[in-house]
Amino acid sequence: MNYELIPVFPKAVGKFSEVPITKKDTKTLLKINSYYPNRGNLITKDSHVLEQTPTLKRTLEKCIRHFISKTFHPISDTEFPITQSWLNMNKKDMYHHGHRHPNSYISGVLYLQTLPNDRIEFLSENIMSSIFRVSEYNDWNSDLRWVSLTKHDLVLFPSSLTHGVPPNQTEEVRISLSFNTWVSGTVGSEEAKTEVISMGILDNHR
Repeated sequence: MNYELIPVFPKAVGKFSEVPITKKDTKTLLKINSYYPNRGNLITKDSHVLEQTPTLKRTLEKCIRHFISKTFHPISDTEFPITQSWLNMNKKDMYHHGHRHPNSYISGVLYLQTLPNDRIEFLSENIMSSIFRVSEYNDWNSDLRWVSLTKHDLVLFPSSLTHGVPPNQTEEVRISLSFNTWVSGTVGSEEAKTEVISMGILDNHR
């Protein structure tokens, strides 16, 4: 008797290591000090910080195009420009609660300052995780998975995927740059009566 385990509708998370960022752009972002309290951590008042670093913004949008192309294989000429971007700061004992990003298709996080053994956690409503004790965790019996991180890593993922960050138990400060995207171009199809032609993001979004 043969047995086959078949993954059904997996979630895609893309990780880019050593994303190129200039010293000037790093300095520009790290000198931003207009933070306010969020749930568990601090975030910047400015929700368009990447407008201060256009070179970095173009690099991140190039990564988004690669992720979309290699993961979803669209046949139409569709882009996913960055809409909002902001910084997150986690000082000692701060965390980032589990959350999603509405009004966005792909979200991303670029890590400017990381902690030892740093990671981002992804959560799923998996009822199987609480039914019984298990000998080892895997994708079928877990409700939490994580991606390990170092400085200048970039993680891209569907905005509907719940994610968060555990408490910072060190004296160091963790700083990350988060962003959302939206669709620019043609999605759906005329034949299926689902076609939408999006003009993307208006230049006067501020």
